[in-house]
Amino acid sequence: MTLFSITKKNMQSNFKSYVLYFASMIFSIVIYFTFESLHYNDYLVKQIGASKQISDVFTASSVILMIFVGIFIWYSNSFFTKKRKKEIALYSLLGVPKRKIGAMLFYENFVLGIIALVIGIGIGALLSKVFSMLLLRVMQLPTAISFSVSIEAVLHTILVFAVIILITSSHGYSIIYKFKLIELLQAEKQGEHIPRGSVFTALLGIILLTSSYWVALQPIFSSIWVSHKIRNMCIVLGGSIIGTYLIFRSFTVFLLIGLQKNKKYYYRGINVVGLSQLLSRIQTNAKILTAITLLSAVTLCGIGASYSIYYKNKTMLDKIEPFSFMYVTTGTQVDQQIENTIKQSKHTIEDKITIPLVKIKADLHVSGMMPPDFTENRQYLNLLAESTFVTLSGITKKDIKVSLQGTEAIALDSNKSNTLKTEYMNGKVKLYLPNNNYTLQFVGKIQDNVINDSLHEFTIVVSDEFFSTVIKKQEPYTLQAYKVIDDKNTKELTKSLQSIVPNEANLIAKYNAYRGGVEASGLVIFAGVFLGLVFLAATGSMIYFKQLTEAIIDEDKYIILRILGVSKQAIFKSIVKQVTFIFIFPLCIGILHSVIALKALSNTLGMDIFVPVLTAIGVYTFIYFIYYLFTIKSYNNIVNK
Repeated sequence: MTLFSITKKNMQSNFKSYVLYFASMIFSIVIYFTFESLHYNDYLVKQIGASKQISDVFTASSVILMIFVGIFIWYSNSFFTKKRKKEIALYSLLGVPKRKIGAMLFYENFVLGIIALVIGIGIGALLSKVFSMLLLRVMQLPTAISFSVSIEAVLHTILVFAVIILITSSHGYSIIYKFKLIELLQAEKQGEHIPRGSVFTALLGIILLTSSYWVALQPIFSSIWVSHKIRNMCIVLGGSIIGTYLIFRSFTVFLLIGLQKNKKYYYRGINVVGLSQLLSRIQTNAKILTAITLLSAVTLCGIGASYSIYYKNKTMLDKIEPFSFMYVTTGTQVDQQIENTIKQSKHTIEDKITIPLVKIKADLHVSGMMPPDFTENRQYLNLLAESTFVTLSGITKKDIKVSLQGTEAIALDSNKSNTLKTEYMNGKVKLYLPNNNYTLQFVGKIQDNVINDSLHEFTIVVSDEFFSTVIKKQEPYTLQAYKVIDDKNTKELTKSLQSIVPNEANLIAKYNAYRGGVEASGLVIFAGVFLGLVFLAATGSMIYFKQLTEAIIDEDKYIILRILGVSKQAIFKSIVKQVTFIFIFPLCIGILHSVIALKALSNTLGMDIFVPVLTAIGVYTFIYFIYYLFTIKSYNNIVNK
């Protein structure tokens, strides 16, 4: 029997063990090829109209995917080699040189990788049009794209994965020389001992984790973060990683020992067997459980954050940009042209308002962060009369009542961030007018937009009396604002108005903000979701491989249990409990990590991300549950035949 025939026979007999690894590898190649195809798709770049943007996003995604898949394949290959130590030892006993055994493992992994590469590129080529149309659909662009296969994408994918497969196959070859024959024969007995938990390390893990959470949730301009950003980043990342590892290594030991001490539970059925097996391996499993937890957290953060941005653009635009069109009036003739153009379109005018404003140099004395539209280089703000504000709040359906006296003022600041906010209460603003200066006292702020956020001008509301005083000294300018029906589909009308409105009128159209937000957020969510799915596939595969390895080691123990009269149903229940513990613990901590990280993001950006985060967690848990069921089925097939 030749080396190649042995390799072929081994691949056939072990294919069931390889199937999930093989499928995950194909899926990774398909996604990588998809990103490369989109990267080199000229039609897509033309439709998006931002070649550098799409190039940067897909280049970054491809690099992340390439690194992660390389690590995943390396890790998986190590698992399979370890699982077959006994088989390798038998070959050595039969006199087969280690060089030939290594060559056999090299050929197995290499051939499997090449087959996965061919199938992955084939599936990716067939689905490239579908993925392109999906991206265009998410970005709400025309989806009439022709089928094409990018030669650059094919060559790039072949090159990257051929190198990864070659390196991991060589690793499988070299790992043979790291073990002695006695180690290979006794591989199943290694690590099989009941650990002694450490109270100190368990408490340290909990302290590190809670400390990292606490620091992450602090405002970034608080005394905790100011001048200590690097230190705090180390606390957050280091505390999360080390704390998670220590919890799995020590805290779970006490949890399982506590279950052992519960005699009613411990001696029910064959729980004594399942708990003993979990305890004997919990510390050796700490690394992989930590890795799975962190991968779950990263995946959920990526999907949750990208979907949150997309969700915000879809649901918050009307609040951020309340008017369909807004511009600075330059003359009655232009105003009449604009109104006639809108009336001739299919978009009926719902509301129209003229907004007088005074642009004035000022000096702010407030706490916290300066408003983003008021900087050292742009120390100007707009004054808005109280009566005009009340009219605007009615049109925009905000229904906000204000009552200002004398030199009182209210800031219009839509920033909802809990960490980058400005505190106006008890603050002051000094206004510089020709031949006279005034100091106003802030009595609050309003976060609802009554003027389009795209105006990018910091505005404060003053009493009508004070506004009348100011316009006697400095001439105001006026904004003309329109609300029309179906304003997210005003592409043609926006083009027509842009040809009429002079540059100095600074036309603000909701459609432009909507299109820019949809395209940017669509690109982000596409990359985030697909990278997240690859991470999820690899995470599920890793825990699946680990459980299958343990199932093969435990097979003889379950044979003895069946000989002693234990039913298959009782064994199945024991398997379910063991696998559930291994799956559920990293999932729960991973979700907790992601919720804290996304909460910190929500505080910083001032976004309500409850719905997108809950959706991301739900989808992730559902797919993770499929891996869980598949693992139980495979584990049961091995030990409970």
